[in-house]
Amino acid sequence: RESEYMRKPLVRVHPKLKGSKTLKDFIAKMREPTTAFAVIPEQEKGHIVHALTAADRATMKTYVEKGGILVVAYAGNSAEVAMMNAVFGWSLVSQGCGSTKLAPGAAGTCYDKLCKGQSCASLPSLNAIRCVRMDTVTRLSGAKVMYSSGNAASVFEVPVGEGKVVGLAPDWYATTNDWDKVLQAATYGSTRVAAPVVRARGEVCKGGDEQAYVLQDATKVDIARESEYMRKPLVRVHPKLKGSKTLKDFIAKMREPTTAFAVIPEQEKGHIVHALTAADRATMKTYVENGGILVVAYAGNSPEIAMMNAVFGWSLSGQSCGSTTLTEEARDTCYDKLCRGQSCARLPSLNAIRCVRKDRIMSASSGAKVLYAHGNAASVFEIPVGKGKVVGLAPDWYAKTKDWDKVLQASTFVGAHSPKVDLPDMKGKWCSKWYENPLGGGHIRSMPDIERLRLSPQKAVELPEVALLHDADFQKVAGIKHFDRVAMTLDGILPIEKAGEYRVCTRSDDGSHVYVDGAKAAASPGLHGPRTGCGKRYLTRGDHTVLVLMFQNLGGAYEKVTYSGPDTDGKEVVMPSVGFEGICDAPAPVCDCTSGWCMEAYYDPNGAGSVRDFPNFDKMVPQRALVISTIGYHNDHQIARMLGKKGRFDHVAVTFGGVLHVNFEGEYTICTRSDDGSHVYVDGAKAAASPGLHGPRTGCGKRYLTRGDHTVLVLMFQNLGGAYEKVTYSGPDTDGKEVVMPSVGFEGICDAPAPVCDCTSGWCMEAYYDPNGAGSVRDFPNFDKMVPQRALVISTIGYHNDHQIARMLGKK
Repeated sequence: RESEYMRKPLVRVHPKLKGSKTLKDFIAKMREPTTAFAVIPEQEKGHIVHALTAADRATMKTYVEKGGILVVAYAGNSAEVAMMNAVFGWSLVSQGCGSTKLAPGAAGTCYDKLCKGQSCASLPSLNAIRCVRMDTVTRLSGAKVMYSSGNAASVFEVPVGEGKVVGLAPDWYATTNDWDKVLQAATYGSTRVAAPVVRARGEVCKGGDEQAYVLQDATKVDIARESEYMRKPLVRVHPKLKGSKTLKDFIAKMREPTTAFAVIPEQEKGHIVHALTAADRATMKTYVENGGILVVAYAGNSPEIAMMNAVFGWSLSGQSCGSTTLTEEARDTCYDKLCRGQSCARLPSLNAIRCVRKDRIMSASSGAKVLYAHGNAASVFEIPVGKGKVVGLAPDWYAKTKDWDKVLQASTFVGAHSPKVDLPDMKGKWCSKWYENPLGGGHIRSMPDIERLRLSPQKAVELPEVALLHDADFQKVAGIKHFDRVAMTLDGILPIEKAGEYRVCTRSDDGSHVYVDGAKAAASPGLHGPRTGCGKRYLTRGDHTVLVLMFQNLGGAYEKVTYSGPDTDGKEVVMPSVGFEGICDAPAPVCDCTSGWCMEAYYDPNGAGSVRDFPNFDKMVPQRALVISTIGYHNDHQIARMLGKKGRFDHVAVTFGGVLHVNFEGEYTICTRSDDGSHVYVDGAKAAASPGLHGPRTGCGKRYLTRGDHTVLVLMFQNLGGAYEKVTYSGPDTDGKEVVMPSVGFEGICDAPAPVCDCTSGWCMEAYYDPNGAGSVRDFPNFDKMVPQRALVISTIGYHNDHQIARMLGKK
């Protein structure tokens, strides 16, 4: 984070500024005569002085003595001050300080020329700032204090041989842009730096083309959330899309000729460029040269931009931007075909968005294209590399607008410099998706918010037209069992040949809405019999997306969408569709990756009929999937609330999947107490049962369990009245006591990543609660087969009671 604060203002005046992935690389760069200055940001975690060898310290000192500039952001008696003292043999001491001003010693320097009469002539007082005692600075030969107050110096320069060391109190650059000038001035030549030496420098008080290296934090790369944002729209047009769990796997896939494109989401934590070896970078470049498409979501002067620069030898740099629009260069590309005349022809302005300078893109390759831009700011661009291409996308729009999905999809399609990738199959149909019991057992009085409720469709069916005029028409699609309490969406694409005003109508029982290009065009809301609602829209020539929302509570059902206008000679006809985006499917909801039980709920598995036995789960799609810690529910309202549903918990079937870890093998008693029926399976075999319709009733069984993990599946159904489900076990692990059965995870979904310690000095402590499930811990468990619940860094190992340890772990 600190390196990013410093890199942004520096790259404006030093366009070729680069970063070092490791301290080893940073030190190595100091041996190069072309390195004019080097920057060490404030270290929030860990002490760089601990990592420097005697040889490293000698290299750093020699670098400055031969004319290099070393800029160090420090925080009082900090690791950075300790490092300067250790490398250069000084005795700097910290000093409390408030605001500081340009000092007399700054007269005639770049600080003076840039800041006199400006707001940066005074640097503000901040809680995080500690200065250095001025007398410990000025005792050094030739030292100059640039900003001070009393005996407190916040910015100073100390000559060392032909070069200089610059000390900067760090946090001002987070609060004022004018501080950027101070940082920039620190990298310029001064009267104390020897006249031109072997290293190339820019003119005094002007940025040059010299190379510089900023030490950057190499924290863990975390792109899980961002990758999910990108996966969803891509899987609609690329059904075989897969994910790579690790960077190693991702790079390995690039060696396969069948990999048509690869996507790197924005990195919220950590810098992927730090994790790439020279061999990885070569593989990535060769992959594109041989015809692959590499799609990179970036955020301005980000680690993704740094990665592209490092891999392909470019000099891309960030540029602030507002909204951007399709460019003329985009004409006849997939972006143009999917978005011209649509809302995605303009991408909105967002706080998190930074673009890339257009001139830098165009200088990267003669075949570069900017697809979305405003002025010199480009948000979407393509650069050919050999037979393939690299696509850069500013990332956050996909979290705000569905139409951004088209831009993302277009980036993976065939282009002038990419391998052949089939465009999505646009069938002449509508895609209908059906959501059974979206509110649980409650009535539906308005269209449910599908996204907010995180609903998953139970059916996805292609329809030739939106003209469901009788109950039988719905029953053919939804089935006789699931005809009431259902919500439906229909996606289509309306082709327009003649531009003009069109009338759009929806006639429905119950409520419905029609959206064209994302804007509401017609509505017939509420509970009612067949009723029509219409609206007018001016439509341009070309394709227009259409979304129909409809819900049915009870009784008869009806839905018909029509339009009229220039293409129909004014006649009202059923609206056609030339296809729909992506694939028409109903993927089952899945549990997030974590420890616990994966609970899946099926409302009305038999439609409006009673549930007197277990339904066929293999032929159904659940309405909800979520992770729970234990199976112990004493009433129906408790279960319904947890599922986010309304009404009673009636006519429902539920499954719970988990893994029981056994430490001491032996005979175990497994019990299920339920209302109504339930079964428990361990390793695929029935271990306990309480079948049929009844009040709370217990059924138990015995199983001999070996040491290790055992899969557990619990099936339960509830017909009417109260509901209850509790699963317990007893045996060697529990000292014979009956306890609620724990689960250390669930199979068939994904692997939960282990927590890791931050990079710093100290001890890395990992804690494993209940390693033996509910059983006693009488010996060391098998750590290799477990994932810790918590990982944190501690300074010393010295704990005198259990409460002390528990508090430190944040446990009760």
